Amino acid sequence: MERWYHQDRLLEYQYRIAEFMQQPVSQTFRWLRVIGDTVFAVGALALVIFVIGLIGSFG
Repeated sequence: MERWYHQDRLLEYQYRIAEFMQQPVSQTFRWLRVIGDTVFAVGALALVIFVIGLIGSFG
């Protein structure tokens, strides 16, 4: 019986999260995160190119 209670609570929680993620504010934050992810990816790529350049100059 306790197992069913926890499954019911989990489904209720998942439903509330799905509903929350569809709100306009949440969608705006998700799109704003793309800016930060892009900056991080460009920085990581620059670091990789820099390290490859350092390794190449020692060879």
